[in-house]
Amino acid sequence: MVKFINGNAIAAEIRKETRREIAEKKLKPGLAIVLVGDDPSSLLYIKLKKKAALELGIDFHEYTAPKDAGESYIFEIIEWLNNDPAINGVVLQLPLPENLSEDRLISAIDPLKDADGFHKKNIETLKNGMPYIRPALLETVIRMLKETGEKLSGKHALIISNAEIFAEPLLIELPKFGVKPEYINPNNNEVLKKCGNADIIIIAVGIPAFLKDEQCKKGAIVIDIGINKVDGKTVGDVNPDTYEKCENIKWISPVPGGVGPVTIAMLLKNVVELTKRQNLKHE
Repeated sequence: MVKFINGNAIAAEIRKETRREIAEKKLKPGLAIVLVGDDPSSLLYIKLKKKAALELGIDFHEYTAPKDAGESYIFEIIEWLNNDPAINGVVLQLPLPENLSEDRLISAIDPLKDADGFHKKNIETLKNGMPYIRPALLETVIRMLKETGEKLSGKHALIISNAEIFAEPLLIELPKFGVKPEYINPNNNEVLKKCGNADIIIIAVGIPAFLKDEQCKKGAIVIDIGINKVDGKTVGDVNPDTYEKCENIKWISPVPGGVGPVTIAMLLKNVVELTKRQNLKHE
């Protein structure tokens, strides 16, 4: 019988801590999201981020650009936000249209306002063991793995993602828990074979029902980061039938109610942390 990692409960704990910190330190955090195009998953995530931010007392600003916008246009938006003292955290909503470079645009964000923690300079500080800000998605995955109560040391983790930017922080941090991580692109012909040998699968490919229970190793832990719309319903990258007919997967983060709410809570926690650091800098 599959066990569910309750993301809603974890997120509620994190939000409670963040709300208390905002009140105690009398902070006025500001978060800006930059969206290019109209990807349905991105629109849903932004809606959820806005709701959660406003509930905590974080000012929320959304900047949108058409799908065919050039990089120079996006650079101008990011530069404006970098210089706006009312904005403490900036997020470039991923995925981007294919004509845009994630690396170049994320690198344009001031690393001191990088709420997602994906900027190269912040990844470097993570590698050096002295991170300025820890990636929200990284913190989410680690928190959810710990929530299972399973022994992590000695396990092999397979990270399946279209973008290596999601995998890099995990490749850096998971070995600290005794986990051997491996990254693979979903287009690799070996991906399903490797799933059968992985103790932990962390998947973010944006393809509904990409992963099925029978393709997993007995006792596997699956962290489903995917978010897709199918017939008006929100589903992950794992076949929803797995929830009822699961024989191999032992733990799974469901969609909805798994990674999504925790990542948003971690992101907002990061915005508060950035706000505190920026306030100290200006005192």
